Amino acid sequence: MPPRRKSPRGALPLGLAIGLCAGSAHAYPTSIVYSPNGEALPFGGFAIGAYVGVGLSPQPVHFGSGWGGLDIGVLPSIELASTPAGKIAIAGAELGFDLFGPDADGRPTAVFNVKLQLLKEATYWPAISIGMFQISPDSKRGAALGYFTMSKSFTIRDAEIGQLTFGMMRSFAADALIAPQCFVSGAQACLFRGSRPFLDDNGAFLAGYLSPWFGPVGFAIDHVGGTSAVSSTNVALNFRLWQDSSSGFLAAGIGGFFSNDRRAAPEGPGAEDGMFLQVTLVTSVAGLTGWDPMKPSSGKKKDRDVRGRPEDPLDAPPLTPPTPTATPSSTTAPPAP
Repeated sequence: MPPRRKSPRGALPLGLAIGLCAGSAHAYPTSIVYSPNGEALPFGGFAIGAYVGVGLSPQPVHFGSGWGGLDIGVLPSIELASTPAGKIAIAGAELGFDLFGPDADGRPTAVFNVKLQLLKEATYWPAISIGMFQISPDSKRGAALGYFTMSKSFTIRDAEIGQLTFGMMRSFAADALIAPQCFVSGAQACLFRGSRPFLDDNGAFLAGYLSPWFGPVGFAIDHVGGTSAVSSTNVALNFRLWQDSSSGFLAAGIGGFFSNDRRAAPEGPGAEDGMFLQVTLVTSVAGLTGWDPMKPSSGKKKDRDVRGRPEDPLDAPPLTPPTPTATPSSTTAPPAP
């Protein structure tokens, strides 16, 4: 996920990690750790992830959840305009599917996500994306979170210092299942409730930092606000195990998650903290096979018309009048014998 991302300008275009908190579940678009970032997978790119989480607090230590997912880039970049500051382009779109469980009722849950990158990052503006995740066919199991995010990479004297992300999200689930109506509707639990500064409301901030790779190691920290299946403040340390010719990679990561609402139950939802392990493969058709579906073939077409085709007079070079050959001058008298 995440995701993350070309190293801000290289190895992590697609995200560093894709995961979920112990005891809960995620449908993840390209992300930092858990927070969606401003970049989408390129056309033909895909990300496969697996995760296991363990709750450490409250005691006793307990298994949280298992997860697996797939995201695919489904739209090529489309250039809209070219400016002295850089190209203005829609960078692509991705679709994803995740299966996690067991949920509180002991059953696995399938969820979907979609992301559209509205603007490709350039020198003076960030990558910007909108999307939705936690979309479930069962409306009582998915928070249907809509979001927008902005991500910008920074360098100092040609040295990469990482990528920053900021955004917001809100739930589009039924009002009776989200805060504040879920407190009076008789719902067994709230699918989403805000944390500070949107305490017990329907809204949250997204924020995060993704480092460049330091050799085979990279780290990330992010915040997905509120209390929900995807909400926590997270840190992750990732180890790159393999890299392909197109900057795709296989990485293993270890990290921790921390609850955003530290109020004691029953006033608040209770704080659950823990750790997770994950494995993520981010690559593309070009990275695995060397064939890029977006690049035209370099081979020349053979002309099967042995008679040839008539020349188009509009394609012929313009005619130029002949240049007369200079003749020797006769005005100079021959030397006297």
